[in-house]
Amino acid sequence: MRGSLEERRPGVWRVRLYRGKNARPPYHSHTFEAKGKRAAAKIAGDTITQWDKDDAAAKDRAETINGLLDDWLEQQSADNPSPNTVYRQASIVKRIRDDLGHKRVVDVTTKDVDTWVAGLRKKRKGKKDLSDATRAHYLRVLRAVLKQAWRWDMIDVDPAARARPVKVEQTDMSESMPTVEAWRVLIGQASRNVRTALMLATATGCRRSELVGLRWSDIEGDELKVQRSLAKVPGQQLVVKSTKAHKVRRMTLPPFVFPELEAHRAWQEEQAAKLGGELADGGPILAHLLVDPTGRTPYKPDWLSQGWERLLKKVGMKGLHLHGLRHLHASELAKLGISIAAISERQGHSAVSTTTDYYLHGDVATDRAAAAALDSVFGVLPSAEPKRRKRAPTTSPTVR
Repeated sequence: MRGSLEERRPGVWRVRLYRGKNARPPYHSHTFEAKGKRAAAKIAGDTITQWDKDDAAAKDRAETINGLLDDWLEQQSADNPSPNTVYRQASIVKRIRDDLGHKRVVDVTTKDVDTWVAGLRKKRKGKKDLSDATRAHYLRVLRAVLKQAWRWDMIDVDPAARARPVKVEQTDMSESMPTVEAWRVLIGQASRNVRTALMLATATGCRRSELVGLRWSDIEGDELKVQRSLAKVPGQQLVVKSTKAHKVRRMTLPPFVFPELEAHRAWQEEQAAKLGGELADGGPILAHLLVDPTGRTPYKPDWLSQGWERLLKKVGMKGLHLHGLRHLHASELAKLGISIAAISERQGHSAVSTTTDYYLHGDVATDRAAAAALDSVFGVLPSAEPKRRKRAPTTSPTVR
């Protein structure tokens, strides 16, 4: 009999089978009860036979796209990816499993990849049509998976490397980007929290997830340190993570920002007092006071998108994107002659950061020029819309 069988104590036996030093785990082991050595040997033999079948099935699976995906996802998990990335990739990984999971990795050809991508155009029952941009993203994920197989020496040639790219029509962002005049109208009609968020978005070029992650302690003199972002996916808690480019960036704030921030802080202190709390130092600039009167709880990223849509409806504007404020920030700086390096550093563009880090160099003087340029464009703000006074609640809401 292969393996080893020993009686651990009267009537209790253990069978072990060595699987190899590279196996995980290196041994199979099973403890069981049996009356006598002959009965124990029979059970041990049956157990080893089943182990052999399971190992063969596992080996077969490991050689398929499904097995490759298992290992690839395990590696991705070790890299601590953003919850949003994991959430968005889940449906893509499922589609790859459904369509290609049964195929052996070594049998996948470039034609298979092209056929799969073309098949993504076909509408599935109960599913939305996939746009060209979405199909291109599906191809990027499959390419990453197959490239990993090539790195692991599972295949000699990466079939996805030669796959036909998906042609994606470039969207003209200017059509959904607010003009400076539209921005002034929106700022003038926004609620206090949304007004502050839109003002910071235009002054800094921060992403939505970075804006809700900003804290009062991130402001040092006339500088802002952008060092975190917040992520929220359905069914999970709000997560604090690094910025998209995984680096901290510092930027000079335009002068017009500071009176607005002072007014916002004063308003927060007033609201906290009405709700029976005392505003903590260093908390989120965009704090959800209704759930936490101490100002320690930030809003979720979706809050800003929802506030933006309500504001557009209120002022009668359509088709404008919240992300367009990042484009407005960059386009106005470019019009004023600010260097691409300085704009890239302010916005935290990972795609441009390599060029910025190694070939173009923004500096403090250029960044201050960018802040002054922004002040010349956005500096005169409309007054905040007067709000009707509301009676403060008699009891404080529960703090999360």
